Order: sequence, then C-alpha cells, then structure tokens
Amino acid sequence: MQGPKLEAADFSNVELVTLTVVAGISIATVYYIQPIIYELQAEFALSKAQSGLLAAAFQFGLASGLLAMLPLADTMGARKVLLFAVPGQIISLLCVSASPTFALLLASAVLVGFFGITPYILPPYASLRSSPARLGLVTGALTGGVSLGILIARVASGFIAGWMGWRAVFFIAALTMCFALIPLYSIMAPQKNVTTMAYKELLTSMFKIARALPALRVASAIQGFSFSSFGIFWLGSAFHFRQHFGWTSESIGSVGLLGVVAIVASPFIGPIAQMVGLERFRLISTAGSLAAWTVLALFRDNLLILAIATIVLTLCAVGADISCRMRLYTLAVGLRTRMNAIYTITMLAFSAVSSALVGVAWSAAAWSGICGLGALAALAAAVLSATNQKVRDDTSVETATT
Repeated sequence: MQGPKLEAADFSNVELVTLTVVAGISIATVYYIQPIIYELQAEFALSKAQSGLLAAAFQFGLASGLLAMLPLADTMGARKVLLFAVPGQIISLLCVSASPTFALLLASAVLVGFFGITPYILPPYASLRSSPARLGLVTGALTGGVSLGILIARVASGFIAGWMGWRAVFFIAALTMCFALIPLYSIMAPQKNVTTMAYKELLTSMFKIARALPALRVASAIQGFSFSSFGIFWLGSAFHFRQHFGWTSESIGSVGLLGVVAIVASPFIGPIAQMVGLERFRLISTAGSLAAWTVLALFRDNLLILAIATIVLTLCAVGADISCRMRLYTLAVGLRTRMNAIYTITMLAFSAVSSALVGVAWSAAAWSGICGLGALAALAAAVLSATNQKVRDDTSVETATT
C-alpha cells in the first residue's frame, strides 16, 4: 500500500502557529510537576526517591501511551486518535487535581502521560502536509512548541501553585486541554488509512522497522540521552535553587523564562540544520550540551553564568531534537508515525529512568551529583553523534511493513 494521504494542502501560517500552541500546552501537562515537587513532598510526606518516581510516572505513562496509541494513527488517522486521547487526558488531569493519596496521585500521573500523545502525533502528521521547502520550518516550529511548552509549564506551574496551590495547576491544565480540542477538530484533516494491518501486526511491525533502520535507532538513542540531559537539569535545578538560594516555587518556575530565549530560535534551526548537514548539526548540538553542563558544574554560585548556560543547554537540546527528527523524515515516508513512536518511546524511556535517578543523584552529592548525571547523558549523546555520522538503511522496509 502507498504512503499516507491527506485531503488537505499545506498548513497556513496561522494553522501552523495554532497547532504549535496546542503541542505546547499538551506537553506542558507532563512537566507541571517539576517546580512544585516540594509542595507535593510536604503534603504527601514523600522521600526524594518517591519524588523522582512521581516525576518519572508522567513519562512512563507517556511512553506507554505512545506505544499503545501512536501506531493507530496509521490505521485510524491522527485526527481520530487525538479526538479520543485528549478527553482521556482531561479526565486524568482532573484526577490528579483531586487525588487524596499518593497511590492515586501516582496512578493518575501515569494516565495523564498515557493520554498525552498530542505533541508527538502532530509533527509526523504535519510533515505529511508540508512541502519539502517548508519541512524544516514546520519541524522547527512544532519541536520548538513542544520545548516551549515544557519551559512554560515550569513558569506557570510555579506561579499558579504559589497563588492557588498545586491542585489548581492540574485543574487549570484540564481546562486548557478542553480548548485544545477545538483547533484539533477544525484544522486536522481526515486522513486516509495508511495500512490495513491488524493492531497486533502493527505493533510487531515497529520492531521490524527498528531493526531495518539503523539511522532510526541511532537518532532515537541520541535523543534519549540528549532529552535526559535536558530533563535532568530542569528537575535537578529545582532542588539546587531551593536549597542553595532559598528560592520559592514561583522563583524556581521563572527560570523557565530563560529557555524561552532559546526556543524563539526554533523555527530557524530546521533550515540551518538542513544547510549545515543534519548529522553535523546534531554533533554540534550534543557537544554544546556537554559544554553547558561543564559550566553549570563550575559556576554553581554565579546566577548570571548559570542563566547563560541554561540558555545554551536549552538551545542545544532543541537543535539535537530537530536534527534527529528531520533525519527520520529522510527515511520511509509511509512509516513516519511509527518511526516517530519508536523515536519518542525511546526518548521518554531514557528520560523516565534519568528522572528517577535525579533524586538519587541529589541525595548522594547534591548539585555535583546532578551535574555529573546530566554531563554523563550529554557525553553519551555526543559520542553517539560523533561515531554515527553516516548510517545506511534498508530502503525496502516501507514495503515490508505496510
């Protein structure tokens, strides 16, 4: 069967901006937890290890949801999948807001992640409605929207929690996702079935795709380490700024505004990566992350230098993600949704493990432990980028898995 077909032409700029915003507010739901972790520790009497587990629960849930539901976009179409997943996420957010015990909070957190697949369905869907000339712009915009959502989540969560309490954070998140349903319904075009494969065969095909496409495996591993490095900073810095500088949740959340400076550049990163070369740009980005961690470790007491390093780390994380995603889009067109599922599940699995390790690293060596963990993840991404500049793929994989 041929690759996916859509009944609509390229997105207009207004539609692209709208979907970018939707991607941002959706991914934010998984990261609201980070700057308010102390509030939940106090209410539920959590240890540092339990706090790390709670943060990881959102990402474990998201990885599970991507495995279970993202491949369905190749049979049902992206629009139908999202119009089912978003209401599920809204209900789960309300459950988090109302959770009376840690056990229920943990279960609800997993469900928020499970249904939070919107920002990872939109990029491959949008790539299929983009001309080659606009692919870099579209990929950069949506990837930037996801990164911006992660950062804005920190700012909004900290201020809302300081004003109305942590439960209001997730209640308001549920309301914003209600509004996200409107553009998803009106902008996303019905999508013709990509494959008639049964669900079990669809899941099995993902393993075949991963085996046949070394470039996919490499990109997934690089992004797994790169995104882990990014997440380690944002979760670990909450402990550092609280203990070392005595900051409140609002102050900790405001650090996310620094990353916005980097995210503004996201729509331009895609075209630059195409011009420089995707593998080369990926290496530059991962090496930059490692350099940023070195600065963060050496200048832990200097807020100005910490701010500059934060911007660099964010910019490099976005650059690595965009170059990895665009590399996937050079592969089998009809497999983009399933490739994106493999890529994102790997990324989130790595990140969930690293999030769970943040509490352990902090307990063992405070900020030095965080910097060591983050630098180790960045180093792994850089080494993989340097040693896998050119990877050949089995071009017959698309025929064999559709």
